[in-house]
Amino acid sequence: MKTTYLNLFSTNGNGKVLLFSTLIAYAITVIGFIAYAALLTYTQISGNNIGVIVTLITVFAVFIGGFDTAKNSSSRGLLWGLLSGLLYSLILLFIAFVFSEAFSVDGKSFFLILLMILTGGVGGVFGINFKR
Repeated sequence: MKTTYLNLFSTNGNGKVLLFSTLIAYAITVIGFIAYAALLTYTQISGNNIGVIVTLITVFAVFIGGFDTAKNSSSRGLLWGLLSGLLYSLILLFIAFVFSEAFSVDGKSFFLILLMILTGGVGGVFGINFKR
């Protein structure tokens, strides 16, 4: 019986796709944040729902990241999507740790991390079934 394992950076591995898809997810996040900031600045939209909008933009971006990662893999879409969400979360945690003086992982941030990982997995499930 042949043993299979997840080899991220082999010649046929999806490690590069995972990294590139995560960069795409961050690009979508930045574009979404800039668009929302422009709406807040130049319209009469209230800023009362910033937290919800930021979460929605982030969830959408992570979904696209998981979707793109799995779409470009040959199998295991859920796994690649979960890894995409996990990588996005780890990078976000690192950025928060480096740039925030009051960094802490509480229940809310743990929930958001879990939400990002699961959203990446859902994107992966859709992506693996969306072949060109």
